Amino acid sequence: MSFITTPRSSRFTLQQLISFDKFFFPTLEPLQSPLESRFLDEFNQIESLSKGAFGHVYVAEKKMENKKYAVKCIKLGKNEEEMEQVTKEVKLLSDLKHRNIVSYYNAWWENHPPPEWQDDDQDEENSDYSGESDEISFDSKRLEEAKQLYENASVTSRLDDLALSSEAKNSRDTSNDVSYRAGATSQDKEVSVQPSENYTYLFIQMELCQKENLGDWLKSRQPVELKVYQIFREILSAVKYLHSKDVAHRDLKPNNIFFDFDWSIKVGDFGLSKKMTTDLSSQSAIEPTQSNSLDSRVNHTVYVGTKPYMAPEQENFQTYDHKVDVYALAIILFELKMGPFKTDSERAISIDKLKSFELPQNFERDTNLKQLLFSMLSVDPNKRPEVKDILSEHFPKDVKQLNSHPVKPARNALASLAPMRHPGDVFHSKLLMLFLIRGIRHGYEFQLGADMSGLGDKFDDLIFKYRVNSSTAISWRYRFVQAKYKQEEAFKITAIQLLNKNLGDFSLAKYFHSYLHIRRRGWDIHDCLICTNVGFDVNNLIKSGLRLITVNPSDNILTFENSSKGHKPACYRLQIPSRLRQKLTANWSDIHLLAETLVRYAHTNKPLALYLDVLKRNHVALINERVIDSETKKFHLDFLNDVNLSSGAKQLRQIIYELKINEEDLAKWKFKLGTNFGKGGRNANDYLPQMVTDEDIDGFFDKLVFAVDMPNIAKLDQILTDEIGQHFKLLGPHMLQTVWELSYQKFVSSEDGQKLIDENKQAIIFIHLNAISIDYRDRLRKFHSQHEPKDLKQLYKELKQFLYHSNETNIHVVRLITTCPKSTAVKVFSALEIFRDFRKEATYLIASSKRFEDTDEMDRWIKALEAGPYRLLIVVCKDSVPFQEIYNKLVHREALKKKVIVICKNQESIVLDNGQSNTPTTADGWKEIKDHP
Repeated sequence: MSFITTPRSSRFTLQQLISFDKFFFPTLEPLQSPLESRFLDEFNQIESLSKGAFGHVYVAEKKMENKKYAVKCIKLGKNEEEMEQVTKEVKLLSDLKHRNIVSYYNAWWENHPPPEWQDDDQDEENSDYSGESDEISFDSKRLEEAKQLYENASVTSRLDDLALSSEAKNSRDTSNDVSYRAGATSQDKEVSVQPSENYTYLFIQMELCQKENLGDWLKSRQPVELKVYQIFREILSAVKYLHSKDVAHRDLKPNNIFFDFDWSIKVGDFGLSKKMTTDLSSQSAIEPTQSNSLDSRVNHTVYVGTKPYMAPEQENFQTYDHKVDVYALAIILFELKMGPFKTDSERAISIDKLKSFELPQNFERDTNLKQLLFSMLSVDPNKRPEVKDILSEHFPKDVKQLNSHPVKPARNALASLAPMRHPGDVFHSKLLMLFLIRGIRHGYEFQLGADMSGLGDKFDDLIFKYRVNSSTAISWRYRFVQAKYKQEEAFKITAIQLLNKNLGDFSLAKYFHSYLHIRRRGWDIHDCLICTNVGFDVNNLIKSGLRLITVNPSDNILTFENSSKGHKPACYRLQIPSRLRQKLTANWSDIHLLAETLVRYAHTNKPLALYLDVLKRNHVALINERVIDSETKKFHLDFLNDVNLSSGAKQLRQIIYELKINEEDLAKWKFKLGTNFGKGGRNANDYLPQMVTDEDIDGFFDKLVFAVDMPNIAKLDQILTDEIGQHFKLLGPHMLQTVWELSYQKFVSSEDGQKLIDENKQAIIFIHLNAISIDYRDRLRKFHSQHEPKDLKQLYKELKQFLYHSNETNIHVVRLITTCPKSTAVKVFSALEIFRDFRKEATYLIASSKRFEDTDEMDRWIKALEAGPYRLLIVVCKDSVPFQEIYNKLVHREALKKKVIVICKNQESIVLDNGQSNTPTTADGWKEIKDHP
């Protein structure tokens, strides 16, 4: 196999880039009109995920599929190197199809960026005060620290990849060999791409992964259920596939390894990946005769990658091949095995020692791991093992150390089914379980739903509706919950985060509009809860005039003891001063916000984007109430002339006239409308909003409750274990996933919840009995394996007759008499393994007669036999226990549906309950066979 290199001189021209989707998707034509946007036409619920110099990444739901994707939008100038860097990632992704590699679906170009695109500066008003935007990766968040630790060598952020312009290209002697990631030399000047009026915007539709990557997981190790063995095995599987496609990643590191929503691994970020082939014309002079094979060293001397994970040949500008990935994998394996580092400095020092072949003491004791790491870190790339060999020899598939994450939904499952995520959705799922358990204990008749934005808008994480009795009727009362989890528990909620009207996890304005959305339905609202594991900055709130009013819950669903961090979980309502009330009345008014949006978009000539909440809510009403004419895309003549307008339209008109600049002619304003503007939507209103009243504000603050300083994920685990039982330690992930799936975008009843709890209690009994059975079988084999005969023909024949041909005679019990029951049991194990049906682990149970001395315990064994996957129960009697004793206990139960073998030494006469003949007959439902020595 050869690694195929695109010649260094090859470049993508602007025209090639523009026609990119033509030669990948021949049926896909570019947009004909610069005013239309395929992105806005085909997607909705668009939210910004990240942004930077490299481009913007959005989370967007494809309308035809009801499925969310990551859509990357890249601004392309006239710099050909810039275009090559971007299109390289796209072209490479299009060829890769593997379950552990981020999937690429589509690409297209547009002449304009999405609405609200911001290149560098951002309005202070629109900045995110929630703290979420600070949770960025190691590459950018700790860039300066990393540069100091690693001598400024190739530690630039992913968002800085395109920070080099054509000017930078011309200023370097070896421009073709300089990577966008490389720090190169200290003499290099920092140059940025100059703005231009002519840009093309490349859109890439990709698989959506979790926000948290492996680098984040290495710091928190949450969820703890993930197994290092399986994580690394899936990484190896992905890299093996890359190498089989002649691709070297060249920048493997934890921050480039993501999690799918079922916690499987997804390797991504192929900006530095390389098609590796030997180009004889560009080979190094020291290798003039090398063949075009997998082991060929190719003349790739580009200084790319991230310093801690770079192989020596990368750092030293030497020729290298796909074995640089093996070196990086060794560092990743070390980090996985090492456990969380206390600081980044400790991590850097440990990796530096590893690269010098110094290992911690616990690694020294693991000879196999030590040898593997040292071979992967070999200075000579030819001595590093191939990834396929590492996978097969050290991480075989049949080792049962799988992650305890939920299985992906089947292909025909509903597209809307969403597995648990990390860490916010793990917190969310445990809140679901808490409401389920405590709701049942409180005696509620209730229904529980999750992710129901159509009903709760922003309060959509959890909806708990319960029956209440009044003097006239029985009705539902609703609790709406939004869960906000912060990994940094020192985070505090401040006044600016509450009063910021546009963005943020704790923005009161967006929750106010959700409250109005809920209230329109006329439901009986108990409260609208924001549940979070962080608390308030009380002093900051006081300075802003906000007061906290303690709320005593009417039930114990959100009642907890003091948390481990010393803050007592508590519930509060907010009280605002009168001076703020007037401001909020104006600022929170949807009609004001709508007017400001229309004015802003009319002046900026941007499309009215339906991913903006205010337009998503009101775009239908703007057309229906004759504010905007969908034909002319201007203000409707009735709106301009104030002819038969609704009260909402009149208020909107008045505000717009107050906001317009000088004597502007509103008749000349024109809007860019998407194809779906005015055509309905899940949360679209049929009528325009009106001014916010004091009654609206009072109602909101009366129903809004903050449940703060709630237990974190680990503490919730302990609480659920205490309330559900010790079996939650084992079955917790399964139970959480089941509740999540049962309640996702639909309601699960309290009856179904109780059934789930009962089933899991029964399941843990089965698991416990199965463990006892396996342990007993293994002990019998250990001490009596010398009695296993080579010839099992007679015993096999007897068992075959009993197991497969005895139903016609209603025989469900066999008395197997022998001189040594334990030795005979070992023979039975060997004989059963001949049958295909009994080769799997959980096909039969084996127990000592001692287990049947207690009636309740015997009942558990029989229930496990009847309800579980088992086909057979084997009872090995102690020498003093007669068959009749066991048999009587069996027949006094309901009729057995599965088979039982009782192995006993006693050969006494059998006295049946009816006092009849002691000769075994098929009419009694049992038969006797003998073990022939």
